[in-house]
Amino acid sequence: MTSFYAGKMPTEISFKILYLNRFKPGMLYTHILHTHPFVELFYVLSGEGFFMKDEDKIAIKKGDLMIINPGTKHCEYSSEENPLEFFVFAFTDISFELNESSAEYILISESAERQISLDVGKLFRKIYEELCDEKEYYLNMIRNYFEQLIIAISRNEGITLHIAHNNVSQNVAICMQYIDDNINKKLTLDDLAKVACVNKYTLIRQFKKEIGQTPLNYIADKKIKKAIELLYFKEESVEKIAEKLGFINITHFYQMFKRVTGRTPSSYMKNDD
Repeated sequence: MTSFYAGKMPTEISFKILYLNRFKPGMLYTHILHTHPFVELFYVLSGEGFFMKDEDKIAIKKGDLMIINPGTKHCEYSSEENPLEFFVFAFTDISFELNESSAEYILISESAERQISLDVGKLFRKIYEELCDEKEYYLNMIRNYFEQLIIAISRNEGITLHIAHNNVSQNVAICMQYIDDNINKKLTLDDLAKVACVNKYTLIRQFKKEIGQTPLNYIADKKIKKAIELLYFKEESVEKIAEKLGFINITHFYQMFKRVTGRTPSSYMKNDD
């Protein structure tokens, strides 16, 4: 009888999914350079645009997969004529290496690696379908597809998995979710400490270590990103948006907006760029 698992058992992949988002044409995403302490997978369903890494611009189009490793300062831009539709998935404890060397990002182009692009695209869609349908055991299915996705990428020539240990602690993860769910409210450090059940000074240290900024700066960045979405569609006045997002007053909103983006709120209104 043949024993396939004689000796040492195979190493298992360990990771935690942080978020899975789908951006469709007409939905705005921010053009603010930012970093994450975790990996993002950016898969283009349709359209074209470019990925910006610091001052570098990399063209992206339908079928392309961008792997964004932890600590990479980046953002995405969409073509106005042929806007992007894409998936963004994030997870911890893994990064990817190219030819046994660390890389800030890896682009797998549809034209260059068509088979892996097709395989990855199918897995992205299966994950998103499970997320939307929420059938029985859907979270188990999502994790299963995610493992297949990670392995499919790592089996591509020159790309290997690296155990990154870039996990976000439970306290910080709870606060990040709370901020997302309550972005329209006035949020304080005491609020977050209470939600996470930790001392606020401990929370500050954890945020700075894991996210690279304080909780209050993280809140400000998230609020400004939300403000940009509202400004783009011109659904409300600048004053109403500032009030809606819980800023102290319009002056505070302008000051924070300028600090985060380097621009004025009006410059983000649709057709003004």
